[in-house]
Amino acid sequence: MSLSDDQNAQFIADVIEFVKDIIQSPGKDIWLVGGADIISIFLNAEMLDEIILSFHHISFLVKVFLFLKLANTAEPKAGKIYPL
Repeated sequence: MSLSDDQNAQFIADVIEFVKDIIQSPGKDIWLVGGADIISIFLNAEMLDEIILSFHHISFLVKVFLFLKLANTAEPKAGKIYPL
């Protein structure tokens, strides 16, 4: 099966450049939902202003990483906890 664009989906080769183009267009915020791979890409590109972590208690017998291969580490500027 080959992957190709259609009216419902567009496959992006360079996600950072794609998002930089979106940022230049009118609008407000971009909501990025994903796992450690995609979040780490944007953290390394220093393109995240805010991170909202949502933990769902599910028991697995494997390790789940929040971030992968981070180039830099930064101290959070502020934090809030919203109880469920």
